[in-house]
Amino acid sequence: MPPPIYPIQFAFPNQKIPKFKIQKENFFSDITPVGRAKKYTFFIEDDYYAHYAKSHFAITIQKAGWDCLRHYEILLSGTLTYFIGVEKCPVNTLFDWPKDLLLKVKKLPGMPSEKAILKTVKKLNVKEIQPTNDFSEEAYWKLHKEFMDFFMRTLQQRL
Repeated sequence: MPPPIYPIQFAFPNQKIPKFKIQKENFFSDITPVGRAKKYTFFIEDDYYAHYAKSHFAITIQKAGWDCLRHYEILLSGTLTYFIGVEKCPVNTLFDWPKDLLLKVKKLPGMPSEKAILKTVKKLNVKEIQPTNDFSEEAYWKLHKEFMDFFMRTLQQRL
């Protein structure tokens, strides 16, 4: 009989979670793991989180594995995680992530298709990704609250 497999997860310090709505300047963050050279552009952690916080969305993908700290850094910086390919994630992987909410991100009013987003990202110009006219700030913040409520509830259950 093979040994049991236990899930692991990442953590994010509570004090780094913004306690207020941050003014959004960009639709998508230009920090993206797709089509980039392996080069870090931030050397001060607070600058990194602040950069994410200025955008409505930030892209993440499965790289070496499905779970990574980047997903948490995006969301807990006050930005919604746009997870390319999350529909293909195995059932028992990302076990503690609200996959239903990740799918809702892609269905928000005004959200371009994943195909259009990937095409733009591969050209290395994320700033070109813009919402359609029916984008709703209200729907965005409602979904953001659902994510934060989920994580706060989940974190509280573990303490």
